[in-house]
Amino acid sequence: MKFNRFAIYFIPDQIELAQLGASWLGWDIITAQEVRQIELSDFDIKKFTQQPKKYGFHATIKAPFRMKGSKTSTELISAFDEFAEICPPAILEGLEVKKLGDFLAFRPVGSEEKLNSLVANVVEHFDCFRAPLTQKEIAKRRRAKLTTIQEALMKKWGYPFVMSEFQFHITLTGPLYPNDVDMAYSAARSHFGETIKKPFKVNSLCLAGEDENGRFHLIKRFELLG
Repeated sequence: MKFNRFAIYFIPDQIELAQLGASWLGWDIITAQEVRQIELSDFDIKKFTQQPKKYGFHATIKAPFRMKGSKTSTELISAFDEFAEICPPAILEGLEVKKLGDFLAFRPVGSEEKLNSLVANVVEHFDCFRAPLTQKEIAKRRRAKLTTIQEALMKKWGYPFVMSEFQFHITLTGPLYPNDVDMAYSAARSHFGETIKKPFKVNSLCLAGEDENGRFHLIKRFELLG
């Protein structure tokens, strides 16, 4: 399959958690299939997951990018294989459902220092594969009303929320209205229950690709062996 963009994601490899994430969003990034989305009586989950659905249940490590003209996906996979051999995993105390801006996501519990160091390394290491942003892409990013620091990061790394601005999260909803936050929070807690293991290990990273419909597919999982 030909992909328009590539991304480096953390996609949980715990089967039960991955399946719950897929049924929450209605798209399974691992199998690249629509799945039956859960139905809730007091929360319009289809409406509020429409935005994150196409990306699948994941945490962004390196945001979607177009491949630089001189590079190939084969070269990217080869480079990823080599990187994963020497890159150590990161261990978190756990994850919890939190409000991040105007949406809900799983966020780390406790220190994120080692994880943030890992992510910064990934962003820098694979930037040689990223094509420069187009003016249209820059304009789209600027709709988020970027700070001076975020603008500088976008120009350097192609995405404003990296390095000092990075916050690890597994997105659960799109933007929520204030009176929907409590219902969304309760629904997420009920749906995922106790599936988040403690400690929570980020011991693999995934290469994902965007198809012609804007849906993301898992291409390959790389175990971090450093």
